[in-house]
Amino acid sequence: MKKYFLPVLVIFLVFSCSREKYKEDDNLSVNNSAAAYLPMNVGNYWIYQAYTCNRQDKNCRPSYIDSVYITKDTTINRNTYYVFEGTRFGAPYKAVLRDSSNFIVNEKGQIRFALDQWNEPLYTHVQVSGDQLNDTLYTVEYHMEKPGKKVKTGVGTYNALLFKGMVYLKNNDTPYSKSMGNFYVRNIGLIKEESFYFGSGDLIHRDLIRYKID
Repeated sequence: MKKYFLPVLVIFLVFSCSREKYKEDDNLSVNNSAAAYLPMNVGNYWIYQAYTCNRQDKNCRPSYIDSVYITKDTTINRNTYYVFEGTRFGAPYKAVLRDSSNFIVNEKGQIRFALDQWNEPLYTHVQVSGDQLNDTLYTVEYHMEKPGKKVKTGVGTYNALLFKGMVYLKNNDTPYSKSMGNFYVRNIGLIKEESFYFGSGDLIHRDLIRYKID
């Protein structure tokens, strides 16, 4: 049976590897530019450990080691974007992103992260079946939630900003029982991603374990 996992639209963010492990960010502020959450330079890379968790007993097992590099920059409509390439939950991944004031956007202008836009719809993703019918399976509505959630990963424990996706099944206005999210920390970036397989209901997540910035 074909598996689908719900995509959390990822912005990969990195900072210095010399940070002390399990250090909390006590200076979290919502008054920064979004660029503080996306320190991009060609050559930066970061590494994630991915896990799959059984929906019945919640037992989690390691699955993939993901790596992503900023391979180059490029100019589109006089704006400079950065190209992210690597893997996400073991699958090929590529994104083209830039800072736009209080937003992080892709080359299509779609919002991937925002500041000062709390609990407001920012972007809606429509997932289709991919077969000849091209039928809609579900939609995901993304919004930002205010800081305060402490998240532990392989590089530390921090308060974080959450870019959260609420799932709506076809012809159903009630949110699905599961959601997904990206957790970001100022001057570090994406430290954790949570999602799940649509078919089995198994939870998946990945944690930042190593990163480097020039």
